[in-house]
Amino acid sequence: MIRQIEALVEINFWGKFNVSKCGAKSLNKGSSITFISGAFSKKPNPNVFIISTSVAAVEAMAKTLSLSLSPIRVNVISPYVVDTRLLGSGQTTKERKDFLESTAKSLPSHCLGTPKDIGEAAVF
Repeated sequence: MIRQIEALVEINFWGKFNVSKCGAKSLNKGSSITFISGAFSKKPNPNVFIISTSVAAVEAMAKTLSLSLSPIRVNVISPYVVDTRLLGSGQTTKERKDFLESTAKSLPSHCLGTPKDIGEAAVF
């Protein structure tokens, strides 16, 4: 389990840290860095504690970088559930469908985010 946690933190936090550290050196004033985080930073779930922890770390890093890299903007997009092929990949088709429907019904908008939604937010 430790290796799985390390792999998740490597992807969710260290990957973003390393890219921003190296990339910031070549950005012009007025440029921006946008991270993708997740709603589990604001609404932790004990079943996915390491995801909650790693995305909260990304948001804290973004706040710190926004101060240290100013006037380069640093933003975070923090979606809840985004309908991708990976979502529910371990479920049967019916389980995935039921999960997506129940999750959508629980949201004020009654619909899930899409990769297109996230992309549009990133370039806004």
